[in-house]
Amino acid sequence: MEFDVLFLNYGRHGVVVKEPRTGLQAEARDHDEARDEMTRLLAAYARDNYVPPADGPVATIETITI
Repeated sequence: MEFDVLFLNYGRHGVVVKEPRTGLQAEARDHDEARDEMTRLLAAYARDNYVPPADGPVATIETITI
């Protein structure tokens, strides 16, 4: 399973990494540490929870008459 994650590097204040489909977020001192933590979080999340498809939901429009 593939996940696109966003890395926010705050220099000496650390790195935050976010994954929008699951809402997971990890913080660490550097990029590699943040990536390792996010990988661990994603593996645990994917094992125990539903992960929505990467291409988003299928939208439908229906007319309901009352």
